[in-house]
Amino acid sequence: MKYEYEKFKMKIDEFFETSGDGFYTDKHKSVKITRIEVPYIDNDFSFGELRVFFDPDYWKILEDNFIYTDPGFLRDVISFANREIGNDIDDVAYSEYHMQGDDYVSFDVSENFLRAWVDLVVRRSNSLTVT
Repeated sequence: MKYEYEKFKMKIDEFFETSGDGFYTDKHKSVKITRIEVPYIDNDFSFGELRVFFDPDYWKILEDNFIYTDPGFLRDVISFANREIGNDIDDVAYSEYHMQGDDYVSFDVSENFLRAWVDLVVRRSNSLTVT
């Protein structure tokens, strides 16, 4: 059974910047972010997956390659998480290469992020769509 906080999708309209210093791309550009979600959280809240979805019109995998490992993009994800989800979130890191998608970047997250995420879902469940 999926918990509501695992199905929760946060729609956003922001731009995150790649620095071009990752292993897979040298592109420094703005990437339009459309939503974030946490499709998996383990039972003891020690590990989960965060997916940051981007508009493929702004970042084309076939041309730009994977955002995976780009430090500028990771910095913006952590900054957004601290501003919009909770304070003192620093437990966000890129997931493995094979977990990256054509329209999202996958991250491993742990307890600080996950507790703040669940708290956000509880606080906003009446004002945001839970699907």
